[in-house]
Amino acid sequence: MLTHFENILIELENKGIDLEFFGPISDSEIVQAECKLCIKFPEVYKEFLRKWGGGGIAAGSQISVLVPGNPLLESYGTVVGDTNETRQRFGIEKNI
Repeated sequence: MLTHFENILIELENKGIDLEFFGPISDSEIVQAECKLCIKFPEVYKEFLRKWGGGGIAAGSQISVLVPGNPLLESYGTVVGDTNETRQRFGIEKNI
């Protein structure tokens, strides 16, 4: 499923663009975050987390991350922190 994404990463690396990813996230850490947020992540996102964990282009844009060993971290740039902050800012229900 991630082949297209992987090809993009390879192309970026071949162009000398620095990528920063934080390492694989375990299934149990994914489940912890899903339970904390009362949602189920799409399978393609879980596959991404299992392989890279989150990150992005160095000194540029970033994908909200689950931190290996601390998937429930609630700070800017984390899945749990960004989701909760967005829910609060826009009045979004907890299970969405």
